[in-house]
Amino acid sequence: EEFACVLRPHTSVVVGSANDKQICQIANEHYNTTESAEVTCICPGPGIVYTFKLTAALFKLLSAIDAVPDDGRTEREEFTLIYFWILPLLLLMIVIISWERDRRNEKREFIHVLEDSFPRETHPYIIGVFTGRNLSSGTEASVAMKVHGLASSSRVHILRKTSYKALNWGQDDWFIFYTKERL
Repeated sequence: EEFACVLRPHTSVVVGSANDKQICQIANEHYNTTESAEVTCICPGPGIVYTFKLTAALFKLLSAIDAVPDDGRTEREEFTLIYFWILPLLLLMIVIISWERDRRNEKREFIHVLEDSFPRETHPYIIGVFTGRNLSSGTEASVAMKVHGLASSSRVHILRKTSYKALNWGQDDWFIFYTKERL
């Protein structure tokens, strides 16, 4: 990557490495400035870029050319970890969560026939149960119901299905039951 920056008059440029991290190399040789000049830096790929605000007094205190001051430093860390590991893992998690929710929604699309229905009962009724999203909603216990109508009442039915976990937290379950007479 190439970066262009404008230097103020009487600014020195330090090229080297600090803390095992490579600093951009200077591409053009016009970096000793007595007036404003433009310096083009060539960096090794999408790596680390350091920018410094050096004052003349602070620069004169440094004895080694490779020394780089820590104050005023802006650092852009290497994005390889983010691009090649973290983002694909996040995408994989989103795909897995979406697949699981879709699988859960497929179960909700069915109307379950109650297992305690008798063959001689011919009048169908559908009941929907939404358990809610409160903290204590949902149950694993057997839940019974009896429906009273104007003409008659149904017998007691147990809301369960052996192949399906009914009445869980935050889901709606639909059941069909039959009666001998109209309610």
